[in-house]
Amino acid sequence: MKKIVITIFLLFLFLPALQAKFEFLPETNLNGVTQNIERPSLNRIFSPKGRSAEGWQKEFEQWFNNNLGLRAAAIKTDNQINFHLFKEISSKNNTKIVLGKNNWLFEKGYIDNRNNRDAISDKWLNQQVDDIAALQKALSEKGIPLLLVIAPSKASLYPEQIPPKYLANQQPTNYDRLIPLLSQKGIHYLDGRAILESQKEHTTYSLFPQGGTHWTYSAACLVSQQIMTTLESLSSKDLVNITCAPDTPQEVPYGTDKDLADLINIWTPEQTYGQTAYPTITGDNGQKLDILMIGDSFSWTLINILENAGVYKDRDFYYYFSRNSQFPEGTFDPISEPNINWQTEVFAKDAIILEVSETGINNIGSGFVQEALKHVW
Repeated sequence: MKKIVITIFLLFLFLPALQAKFEFLPETNLNGVTQNIERPSLNRIFSPKGRSAEGWQKEFEQWFNNNLGLRAAAIKTDNQINFHLFKEISSKNNTKIVLGKNNWLFEKGYIDNRNNRDAISDKWLNQQVDDIAALQKALSEKGIPLLLVIAPSKASLYPEQIPPKYLANQQPTNYDRLIPLLSQKGIHYLDGRAILESQKEHTTYSLFPQGGTHWTYSAACLVSQQIMTTLESLSSKDLVNITCAPDTPQEVPYGTDKDLADLINIWTPEQTYGQTAYPTITGDNGQKLDILMIGDSFSWTLINILENAGVYKDRDFYYYFSRNSQFPEGTFDPISEPNINWQTEVFAKDAIILEVSETGINNIGSGFVQEALKHVW
């Protein structure tokens, strides 16, 4: 019996190394950003410009840890135990995730934003608003409407699902200070948070997914309807009107509606899914536009809605003003500011939409507004 116990113990002890060598068991995958590390060569120690033995050892340890057999399964099991027994998210990602009430998931950064831990100075906020007002005026003279769209935060729309220990005394946030400034300067804007707050008590399904960090497709559809109505008013054109048919509930969400659920890397992510509804999106026969959108990750859902409704014939999306997603070309290329032809690529558009989430108010447009002001006059 002792020999059997020792043999089993040794097998378990060496199982990861044996799996790494022979791969006799199926492996699972981890979601999120992973780093591929090559095995360091011993020759690097002995070459004239090689690394020290200590440096080689650290690289070897990193490679060994990343290539252990059944590593992903062990990580998922550890995460599952912490989730089930201790109600904690222990998954190691660049995105810090908080487990809320009723298995709701939140990005820690959005909770910090709700607690006003990323406050910016009045001077900086006023300067951003002044720049947007100046660009709006210049574009208006060219016949191009500029519309600022503010995407809400899950933490600000559903604070009741956040554990009390994460909530601080509410102080005026960047968002609270921004809204009055926009009205004072006459900037055309849509307040996505106000739109969804007005609908929150009248919807059967939540406007943010339980296991996601971005607004649901139904919520984005409500905002997209307002975008087209506002652009129609600003442009005096008969544009495509969007219809969001009654929602169809689904037990398993897709797309961004489960982006946080994927990142926590547990065996039963469906515990954080919740029931999510999806609208049937249609558009009428209004005039199609050539649109430029500048924004962050919340823009992807808007683009999905607008594209399904067929509101534009051409579209450029400057993602964080660093990459350009083009429709209908389907390209997604880096943006080189010196190579932008502002007259043909920007100031020839029918409309420009500037989207920013509540957590991005400290840098609206990621520099686009300031760069555009250099070329618009």
